[in-house]
This record gives sequence, C-alpha cells and structure tokens, in this order.
Amino acid sequence: MRKIIIPTDFTVESLQLIEYAILNYPDEKLDVILAFGYKIPLHEIEIIKFSSMSIIHKATSEKFLKAKKNILIEHSDRLNRINIELFCGLNSVVFKNFLREHNIHDAIIPQNNFICLKNSKCFDLTPLIRKKVENVIEVELNNRSEEIKRTRFSLLGF
Repeated sequence: MRKIIIPTDFTVESLQLIEYAILNYPDEKLDVILAFGYKIPLHEIEIIKFSSMSIIHKATSEKFLKAKKNILIEHSDRLNRINIELFCGLNSVVFKNFLREHNIHDAIIPQNNFICLKNSKCFDLTPLIRKKVENVIEVELNNRSEEIKRTRFSLLGF
C-alpha cells in the first residue's frame, strides 16, 4: 500500500490531484492523505478550544465532501482511503517528522501554489512538500476558483 500526501485548499478542483495519483500509480492501491497547514494558536483560550476535527469540519464544504466521497466510490478498487490531516508544525523539521509518522514518501502537488485558503490561519503545504518529500509529481491544476477571483476584481468589469 502506497501512501501519498496531497495538499488541499478544500476546493473541489484540488481533488483533481487524487485522479493524478491514481493515473501515476496504476498498479498500486493507495492511501491518500489530503493535508493542509494550520498556524498553531498562540493564546491560552485558543489552545484550550483547539480541535483539529473542528477545524477540518469548518474548512470543508458539503460540495467538497460529496466530491471526495464520489472519488472514493468511483475508484474503490484503487483507493483504500482518503484522510484529511491537519499539520500544525512551525518548520521543515517538524514536517519531516509528520511525513515519517505517516510513512509518506510520495506526493502529488499542483505546479502553482493554492490561493483559495478560506481561513487566515491556514497555509499552503505545497512548498514544504516540494522540499521534503522524496518523490514529488507536479501537475497543472485546473482551478476555476482562481479564474473567478481574477474576473471579479478586474477593472475591465466596471
């Protein structure tokens, strides 16, 4: 069983990376870890209330969860599971430990970093993955959310 880390920004478009993983590892059953970074709370009250499950629940939309479930059903012969993991580390050493803990040596990442992170405490793991994972495959991601944002704030629309 091969474990693959894939960064996510919780858009349905980011789930395209799972499809690329299936195509790039045709003869293996996969465990996929969708990962995103989250800045560690600094205030005592935030630390007491901190729950990774709560953060994941708030970050995921019904549309995203439904698309994830559909991919898992459609590719049940190739996918063992798809987990969402929160990374709260401060540096690349902690990230390396995260990879070791999850026994991850492979990654599928977008060529461009994500831009659709909904919470200011979230951060994109793509740069850390690029530096610390042994086998990284970069793919072009069709991200319609990026196009929508560009159009909405264009001066041509006024």
